[in-house]
Amino acid sequence: MASLSGRSAWGLATADSSASRPSRIGRYSEGGAAVKLTVEDAAGGDLGLALQGKLQASIDDQLKALHGAYWRAMNRVVEAGKGRLRADIIAGGFHNARSLANTWRGNAYPRDKNSLDVAGWIYTRAGMLISVFEEATVIKVAGNAQFLAIPLGPAKAIVRRLQKQKKKGLIGRNAWGRFEKDDSYVEQVARAMGVDLVPIIAPDRQTGVLVAADKRALTPTGRKAKGLSKPPTPLFALAKTATLRKRIKGQALLDEIMKNFPSDFVHALMGELAVDQREGG
Repeated sequence: MASLSGRSAWGLATADSSASRPSRIGRYSEGGAAVKLTVEDAAGGDLGLALQGKLQASIDDQLKALHGAYWRAMNRVVEAGKGRLRADIIAGGFHNARSLANTWRGNAYPRDKNSLDVAGWIYTRAGMLISVFEEATVIKVAGNAQFLAIPLGPAKAIVRRLQKQKKKGLIGRNAWGRFEKDDSYVEQVARAMGVDLVPIIAPDRQTGVLVAADKRALTPTGRKAKGLSKPPTPLFALAKTATLRKRIKGQALLDEIMKNFPSDFVHALMGELAVDQREGG
């Protein structure tokens, strides 16, 4: 607050309204026993603003600044958490890991940044796929199927090629231009090759492979191999069960982000507040 100062012809008298003395001392009129009391540099204080009818506007501005700081702090925490979860996916060594990693999304609320009651939401659009690889998972054949068909190198290359074509809109649409439901990988590969796939089953009836009915040999990229003496290339491995090894932290990392949220948010908030806001000024 400002200093209240007075000066007369007989000397100087000062009465401070605060320990700090931010204002200049008052000026006085010359002559006789006249005295002039002044309050300078006080227009920006709360009392001055109130007297000018501007206190509420000042409070609103300060609150708006706090709203922004809280929202930015929450957004920083969300972005950091999302980044850690995406890095976890990439470290798992998946094919096209970046696309899978980007299924982790995050948002800070409210979107219009007008509240101190901020919230963050981190989620994935591939929860089932991610949960499969956050711990070792055994997959068993079910229903009327006799085997699991696991695509091998050439089949993987063919499927990826088909997926790229579908993404570009070159295939996979019906007469109305809508995407059709994908067939199984076995059906997709057979259709792309223009030939049926036939099984070769091991004597124990527990494993086997699928090869092209015409016994063709393929390159690792799924193209027809040159040469007459090459054996047929396995396109799918057949098995009764398959074990997917643990490749990501998944839920454990999400729990860690939740546990560290209070301290992470406070740290982020301190970085967003102005000096006077941190000091309560």
